[in-house]
Formats: sequence, structure tokens, C-alpha cells
Amino acid sequence: MKKFLQSLHRGKKGFTLIELLVVIGILGALAGVAVPNVGKFMNSGNTEAMDTELHNVELAMASGMIVNNLTSVSAN
Repeated sequence: MKKFLQSLHRGKKGFTLIELLVVIGILGALAGVAVPNVGKFMNSGNTEAMDTELHNVELAMASGMIVNNLTSVSAN
């Protein structure tokens, strides 16, 4: 039996069409799951960055008001 199997594969290297299709199917399924999650992650990163920048601006305004002894902003 072993000699029969070796004679079938003698001189043949590579993958069969079925093996390649299975791998492509698995990669497609992984991409279908991963791509939407990466998109959500990137959008949440932008939102987090905007929230952090807003907090930094508020903190800078508050510290500037403290340094200059301002209690409110007056329109001139």
C-alpha cells in the first residue's frame, strides 16, 4: 500500500485544487469576521482621540484662567 501511495505522488509537488480552495475559503471567512471589527476599532480610536483632545483644551483653558485670575470669560 505504501508503495502505491508513493507511486501516485512521485515527482509531484504542490497542492491540489481542493486544498487551495479550502485555504481560500478559510481566509475569506477570517477576513469577513476581522474587517468589520478592525473598522469599528479604528473609528473608536478616532473618537477617543477627539475626547482626549477636548479634555486637554478644557484643562488648558481652566489653568489659563487660574493663572490670570479670571473667573469668567467676558466678551469685548
